[in-house]
Amino acid sequence: MHKRRGKFVIITTALLLLLSACAEKKPTDEGINKPSESETTFDNEEGSGESTGGQAGSDDTTTEPEGGNESATTTEPEGGNESAATTVQGETDTSVENTTVDETKTETKTTEKKTETTTKKPSATEKPTEAPFADHVMDWKNKELEKKMREITGISSGNIMLSDVIDINQLYLETDSSVDGDEITDISAIGELTNLTRLEARYNDITDISFISKLKKLKRLSLWSNCITDVSALAGLTSLQRVELGSNDITDISCLKNLKNLTELGIGSNDITDFSVLKNFTKLETLSVQNYDNADFSLVSGLTNLQTLYLNGGENITYPDFAKLTKLDTLNVADSGLTSLNAFSNATTLTKLQAYRNNITDISAVAKMKNMDNLGLNNNQITDISALSGLTKITFLNLTSNKVADISALSGMKSMYNLKLKYNQITDISALKDMKEIVYLDLSNNQITDLTPLAGLTSLKWLYLGNNQITDLTPLKNLTNLQTVDVSGNPITDYSAIDFVPNVTK
Repeated sequence: MHKRRGKFVIITTALLLLLSACAEKKPTDEGINKPSESETTFDNEEGSGESTGGQAGSDDTTTEPEGGNESATTTEPEGGNESAATTVQGETDTSVENTTVDETKTETKTTEKKTETTTKKPSATEKPTEAPFADHVMDWKNKELEKKMREITGISSGNIMLSDVIDINQLYLETDSSVDGDEITDISAIGELTNLTRLEARYNDITDISFISKLKKLKRLSLWSNCITDVSALAGLTSLQRVELGSNDITDISCLKNLKNLTELGIGSNDITDFSVLKNFTKLETLSVQNYDNADFSLVSGLTNLQTLYLNGGENITYPDFAKLTKLDTLNVADSGLTSLNAFSNATTLTKLQAYRNNITDISAVAKMKNMDNLGLNNNQITDISALSGLTKITFLNLTSNKVADISALSGMKSMYNLKLKYNQITDISALKDMKEIVYLDLSNNQITDLTPLAGLTSLKWLYLGNNQITDLTPLKNLTNLQTVDVSGNPITDYSAIDFVPNVTK
């Protein structure tokens, strides 16, 4: 009896030891699928792969976990493969030794719960993951826009789907301003083209641009010459770099204050009175604020990155301190009622100045602009151009319609390419004899008699000499590059010296 009881104890003890050993043994792979090398394990949640789909402002690229497989992170629509479900089971950390079966089950459940929302396959009653956009027939709202979009897509008939146009990133809807009835009035459908980075819709009859708030990727926008009054839709488009809103009916631009990435801004010919928001745009390189009388642009002095400034068309303007605009290259102050250029005497970095159609008599300020390349002073009251004598880098000069008689100040301008001196009081053109690179010369409507100084200007292609006192064309006989010559309105009898010229006006 004691022997039997002893045997029973021994057997019981052995069974208990066996069960204990089984409990301590590392779980096998049976029922717990080990991830393959191509699948991703999320051992370190903080350092694991990033979610797919991207964030706002991304380049529409999908960021995968490093070394990952799409099935590990992308929810498959119904009918897809089942690898995602397999991967969920394989999320267990199998590197930990001496883990109990219960602990392993708990950890597996936790991992499954954590990844369930992004990896499980939808059931028959669940909706698959939504597409990036819901495809549908586009309603263009008006026939003019539809016509343009058919031209762009090449779809001449039938429906145009959103999928046909969603990838367009640059769109030009400019109409011919000379053709009545061709203007587009409603472009709200464009709000669905969310990949647009550039939109130009100039010379139309657009009034409502609220749809533009959806175009978060927009960098360039031109709505010149429309009927827009409200631009608040642009307030959140902080990716915008170039904006042209000229020739509209805008009164308030304060809503643009956060567009601090702007490098170009055009707001000319509107009804704006408060320009204080301009001080926010410190990256501006080009600013157009034409046609504002009595405006104060002194705050522009702080826009030290400015390279191009259009102030034309405004009278009695308070100008910025040009000494602070050390990068300023181009300035337009045409049609501004100016009598002198003294307000710009500190704009010494200029290479291009347009001051045409004013009442200027004094141009002494330009003497400091030693880098001047392109100077437009036509349609003024100028008699003295001696201030130009040191500007030897000039290649384009327009002095048309002034009262200039003496052009000796031009004698050192050997780089001259295009020179317009028509409608003045010039008799002597000897100052032009060394302009060997000149291609275009207009001396019409002066009092010139002698063309000898032109004899060596062999680069000339276009020469206009109409309405002078010229009788002899012999100095032109070797200018074999001439393509067009106008000598009408002169007392000339012999034209043989220019017989080789293809286009002659006599």
